[in-house]
Amino acid sequence: MLITSISRNNIQQRNALIISVKINRPNLIALFLAGMLVFLVSGAAFGISGEPLPFDQYTVSNGEITASCGNWTNANGDTLNVTCSAPTISDGMMQREVSVLSLDPDYNGTYIQFVLVESGASGDGTASPFSTARGNLYFTNEDFIKMNNRGEGLASKLSIQDSKFDNATFVEDRFEFESVYKIGWAQGVGITDP
Repeated sequence: MLITSISRNNIQQRNALIISVKINRPNLIALFLAGMLVFLVSGAAFGISGEPLPFDQYTVSNGEITASCGNWTNANGDTLNVTCSAPTISDGMMQREVSVLSLDPDYNGTYIQFVLVESGASGDGTASPFSTARGNLYFTNEDFIKMNNRGEGLASKLSIQDSKFDNATFVEDRFEFESVYKIGWAQGVGITDP
């Protein structure tokens, strides 16, 4: 047993419950194994997938974002039938509902996709940083949130580029930052091209 004693102690007119815990090696191993079992069972119960669409699949023209949709393949080779609702668009912002139907039940469901860029920006999200095709997409953020999901999670990508030069061809003239967060259900590998 992990808890060896419980006693009440009255300190400065307050009641405090003091619990003494004694953990020896066999108990520590059992505790570790129980924690691993909970982790594995919770992963299986809530399903771990990845983002329902590849990141950066959009173009921007004067702040208006046009994102692609369609069928993609996950890391297991399963085809994902992806449908997207009409987006809500504002200058530098796009939000839409993305629905996925697949043989892999972990991907099935409805997601909210949110893309944010600088107001008035133009360029291709798939293009290399500082390339002509990338245009002036210096700040981009894309999020996927799974709706009606028992497990928590978020798939998010943030990109920042900066330079004092319009066409920064030398690496020392550039600042590039990119981070991808896959938390909860989104910890899987994600999507590959069809």
